[in-house]
Amino acid sequence: MFMMKRQKGFTLIELMIVTAIISVLIALAIPAYMGYMQRAKVAEAMGLLIGLKAPAEGWGIHANQVPDAGSLDVKTAGKYTKNIENDPDDNLCYRATMYDTIISANETKYVKLCYIPEKSAWSCEKSTVDKLYLPNACTRDTF
Repeated sequence: MFMMKRQKGFTLIELMIVTAIISVLIALAIPAYMGYMQRAKVAEAMGLLIGLKAPAEGWGIHANQVPDAGSLDVKTAGKYTKNIENDPDDNLCYRATMYDTIISANETKYVKLCYIPEKSAWSCEKSTVDKLYLPNACTRDTF
């Protein structure tokens, strides 16, 4: 009786199918990962900006101007945040400049935290970073 040897290993077609499946999964995962990374970078800037709220309110917001960010005893830079400064265009806003050019390769993007005197609250709607990357608190009017 003729006995066939048992095949060991995988055939070429099986390896090609596995490679194709892994490629599709990677193609779907990379954009999602990049989005999460951008949100994390913006979250760092928002965390630093929110750290300015209590000291700014403690020093007092008067004459339609927030205190100078450099004069407050808070951290104003991070791994992804170049610096935080008073916004030159709006006296009631702080502006966090992002290091990252992936958010926008053509222009510098800012995360802004602005005091709204009429509501006695803070808002980040004036940020130039895409709303997709901003925290959910920024999609509301104030927080």
